[in-house]
Amino acid sequence: MAALRCAVRCPACQNPVIENDAVCRHCGFTLEAADRHFGIAPATTKPVTDLAQALSGSEKRKLERASLRLLNRFPQLDVAVVLVAVPPEIPLSVYLFWIFNRGQFSSASESGGANHLVLFVIDTQCHRAAAMAGYGLEPFLPEAPLQICLNVYAQTSAQNGLATGITAFWKELDAQLTKVHLQIPRLFGLKTSADEAEGSF
Repeated sequence: MAALRCAVRCPACQNPVIENDAVCRHCGFTLEAADRHFGIAPATTKPVTDLAQALSGSEKRKLERASLRLLNRFPQLDVAVVLVAVPPEIPLSVYLFWIFNRGQFSSASESGGANHLVLFVIDTQCHRAAAMAGYGLEPFLPEAPLQICLNVYAQTSAQNGLATGITAFWKELDAQLTKVHLQIPRLFGLKTSADEAEGSF
């Protein structure tokens, strides 16, 4: 059975999960249970999988260019967005966790700590959105920065549409990763040029 370690919380009940647990100790959720509900995973493409057919060809090309700009800045990063109609009774976090693990966005060599995917799922039916970072990004992208990205998406898409909202999500992701990048030397106790200029330790 697949471990639930890719989620900070159980995708079904949102209670914390213990690393390498295959079954949520609170609600009994498993990835295999999601398989039985959702069936065979759809074919996916990066950076955009538009299962809801909500985007035009020109919007998809715009998003491809936007993703390349982000990946050129962060070559270790991988991004994907899925647009899909999810039944309202299904928590979007459950679908997100399932498609992250079953959508074949990452190769076998990119599992565990080598997984640097940020998956962004938009439910076009219920107007919900959720995002998840791969295990290798969790120390740098916990829930709070991803929630900021989701908030930016929600505000932008409401005014300017889905494609612009997705681009805004990726731009904010860039900003959040840049912030982390600038903090890394201090996290390891290293001086930066700014510290030396300020006389900091």
